[in-house]
Amino acid sequence: MSHHHYETNPHFVQFSQDHHPGGPSSSWTAPDHHQDPRTHPVAPTGPKIKTRGRHQTEPPEPIHEPPSSRPLPLRPEEPLPPRSGRPLLLSPEDQQRPPHHGGYKPEPSTWWTAQTRPASHQPGSKRTEPMKLSATVCCAILLIILILSGLILLLVHLSNRPNSPYFDISAATLNTANLDMGYSLNGDLAVVVNFTNPSKKSNVDFSYVMFELFFYNTLIATEHIEPFIVPKGMSMFTSFHLVSSQVPIEMTQSQELQLQLGNGPVLLNLRGTFHARSDLGSFMRYSYWLHTRCSISLNSPPSGGFETSMPTIGFGSSNDMLDGFSTVPSFDLPRTTDFDGFQKEAVQMVKPARGTTTLAFIFKEGVMVAADSRASMGGYISSQSVKKIIEINPYMLGTMAGGAADCQFWHRNLGIKCRLHELANKRRISVSGASKLLANMLYSYRGMGLSVGTMIAGWDETGPGLYYVDNEGGRLKGDRFSVGSGSPYAYGVLDSGYKFDMSVEEASELARRSIYHATFRDGASGGVASVYHVGPNGWKKLSGDDVGELHYHYYPVPPAIAEQVMEEAAAE
Repeated sequence: MSHHHYETNPHFVQFSQDHHPGGPSSSWTAPDHHQDPRTHPVAPTGPKIKTRGRHQTEPPEPIHEPPSSRPLPLRPEEPLPPRSGRPLLLSPEDQQRPPHHGGYKPEPSTWWTAQTRPASHQPGSKRTEPMKLSATVCCAILLIILILSGLILLLVHLSNRPNSPYFDISAATLNTANLDMGYSLNGDLAVVVNFTNPSKKSNVDFSYVMFELFFYNTLIATEHIEPFIVPKGMSMFTSFHLVSSQVPIEMTQSQELQLQLGNGPVLLNLRGTFHARSDLGSFMRYSYWLHTRCSISLNSPPSGGFETSMPTIGFGSSNDMLDGFSTVPSFDLPRTTDFDGFQKEAVQMVKPARGTTTLAFIFKEGVMVAADSRASMGGYISSQSVKKIIEINPYMLGTMAGGAADCQFWHRNLGIKCRLHELANKRRISVSGASKLLANMLYSYRGMGLSVGTMIAGWDETGPGLYYVDNEGGRLKGDRFSVGSGSPYAYGVLDSGYKFDMSVEEASELARRSIYHATFRDGASGGVASVYHVGPNGWKKLSGDDVGELHYHYYPVPPAIAEQVMEEAAAE
């Protein structure tokens, strides 16, 4: 059984010799592409050869097909005909459409042509939507506002040029420091810090103040201070304690601390972190952080007074920081933890008897200060002309009650510090600041046997001020005080005649009369009654009268009574 099929692969179709130029014995080559450009070849009109089956022995019979019924693909060596010469392939819908008049009607073909890129569609101009226009206008206005705000802030900053606040350590005392079991540190450091605002146009609000105490690189104590405000161009003192309790330290640091406690000085590092805000007005405020560090050199406790401080860039951990400090051995101190009560009975036994009378009070014209001039120790009167009212600066006075040497030394020290403050800050220290500074200095020496009971009276930007400070660091504010052995008698006269709306003459007379009656009843008081007035223009000495002469002024005695008294005295 045999069957026939058409050969569909053109490479296996045999063409007759008359289809190829040059005869059957000549090889045929494709024409030159540039010389003879041709269109797609058309199938030859000659007979096709019918292939024979697997079991067919007869030669294949030619099959006659209508010409141009099936196109033949190009040979590999023939070029692709130009696009214009390719037949178009129409869809069935296009074939059913009627031809255009005068146009060309393409014939159906099995060749597919490459799809041509459609012409780009150019949208017509559209009007900008109102929403987009509004958004653009708002963005432009916002950008202009931001630029103007930045320029205004820059101009305000350049016009004010605010200076950053700073602080300095006015006093520091190492009250106690000991090692428990050789490596646990217990200590108490009292520090007095002066915060200064150099800006003359803005106040500074310290909302966060944190101090950290280090021994080399080991944190041993921290202290947080309540928020406060420093007015423009002014300073503010504050004191705090840095307490260490069972803080473990390294063995090498423990050995170094024991060496410093034995020979001195003790070196500590203080680091401060502050969050400040400068107020230039209701709408001009800006905040910033401040960080500072310094090294403190202290004497060994309990008299661990403040030697010096120096700013440091970092906290060292070697002995190089000891260079530049004194290493002279100090005197031995008793090993005790309760310095306030150490040998208190012995101190009371040798405590000398003292006597004096000082007073001060505030009235509408300022502050009136008065004192006697007798220096005594029990029944022994050493002097009748001691100056018990000491001028601290032209606007501030201090009174003496207690040990004459202690009072004179600390008043002189206070005057030096007030002058240094004025030179550094270009303004006088306030009465409150001076009294706080003195109280902090005396607090660092509490329990050391000092005898100081003083009043600080003066005039500053806030008006008159009056404070009492004692040798334990106590500090009181009031409108009238009297200190000394004759103070009970002076209070009796002062309280009975005090009025705030007194004139300078009336206040002066009240102060003089109070001192006289105290000297009359107290045998340890006497000498000269000195009276000073402190007002807006500074202090002024009003009088200095002998209390013996004042006796005849305040106690007039008729001559007959005087003679009778003298006769009775002579008869006895």
